[in-house]
Amino acid sequence: MSYPIGRSGFGVNAAMVRPKRQLRAELYISNPDAKAFYHLLNKQKLAIETELGYLLDWEELPEGRDTRISISLGNCNPEDRNDWPRQHNWLGERLNEFHAVFARRVKLLDPDTWVPDVSQGAEERAV
Repeated sequence: MSYPIGRSGFGVNAAMVRPKRQLRAELYISNPDAKAFYHLLNKQKLAIETELGYLLDWEELPEGRDTRISISLGNCNPEDRNDWPRQHNWLGERLNEFHAVFARRVKLLDPDTWVPDVSQGAEERAV
């Protein structure tokens, strides 16, 4: 499920990953500037994770266009109805936190301020 965050190409998503037995809350970026947006947000990583109170998985997904920033609840069975209250509570809290922390940041992002530093691979610099 995807929830709008106030800018096209961005979504706060609830995902179920059955093979890994996990739920995931994520900011998914899917647009032509996804890599630039990802790197601009990554420059705010410390502030974002401090505000959330937990570490995130930062996935550039280099083989494709899109990117993902997420946290997962592991070792759970998304099909176990007896565990749904715990799972849904965890997921609802994370989605609300993601929206609160990312919405204002996403609105301020300008992809033109990011220039990839080709001399260092995936490293970048802001102009």
